[in-house]
Amino acid sequence: MLKYDPINKLSHDRSFIDYHQLLPSEFALRGGSRHCHSLTTPLQITIITVVKNDRFNISKTIESVISQKFNNYEYIIIDGGSSDGTLEVIKEFDNKIDLWISGPDRGISDAFNKGIALSSGEYIQLLNSGDTYVGDDVLLLVSRFFGKSIITGYAKLEALKFPEDIPLNTDNIRKKAMISHQASFVHRQVYQQVGLYNLYYKIRMDYDFWLRSLKAYDFYFIERFLVSFDAGASMDQLETFYQEEMHANLCSDNGHKLDFFLINIRYLKRKFLRKLKKAWTGCK
Repeated sequence: MLKYDPINKLSHDRSFIDYHQLLPSEFALRGGSRHCHSLTTPLQITIITVVKNDRFNISKTIESVISQKFNNYEYIIIDGGSSDGTLEVIKEFDNKIDLWISGPDRGISDAFNKGIALSSGEYIQLLNSGDTYVGDDVLLLVSRFFGKSIITGYAKLEALKFPEDIPLNTDNIRKKAMISHQASFVHRQVYQQVGLYNLYYKIRMDYDFWLRSLKAYDFYFIERFLVSFDAGASMDQLETFYQEEMHANLCSDNGHKLDFFLINIRYLKRKFLRKLKKAWTGCK
């Protein structure tokens, strides 16, 4: 089990206004010239893309955003100090991006928090590098349900869909917390109320956030695929993935001790099946 760092627990107790005060007043590397704030209507959505050393995928995410028919959005990219050419790709789209910054961070949670702190939209969506919308009408569809605290839908990974079944607000918190953060649009009021992402978590920061937010807020589920996402570290680091889920339930005031054991069983089962598959492959 990963060791818990109590210092990082403070991160989710801060509102994004407080977090913004921790950011440098000037970033050495920054840009963006789309100027969405010239819109005469209130800004409705902020889309945040976090990236580090992913030059082969960042362009498809940017192109997916700028192809949307709905244009009352703000687009922010948080780069973790890439050195592989990612920043050069971002600069090619400078006039399509409202703000991008580049510099070292303390992980994905910190990058998320920076983006949220810099956001201006009524709703906030986290669309990571490599993630794309399933069509050019996704934001237009989501806009029909403005007024809800959390708007979400299906996300797909190749032939898989997340969540597997339609979630209900009456489901237990663990099941509700399985909704996709990539396919979710969260009202900024939710972040103001329950806080930001906990820097302790390297993969399942979204699960911890849902445990906190879905105890206080209902969601509206659109029965349609909204995004196609890149699994990234979550599928490569299976042990950390389940350890962090177990930690969130065992150590968080919002978790359930029973779910700690259920997740542990699920992890051991998945680990066993992986070993079995590896052994079977080795026999061929």
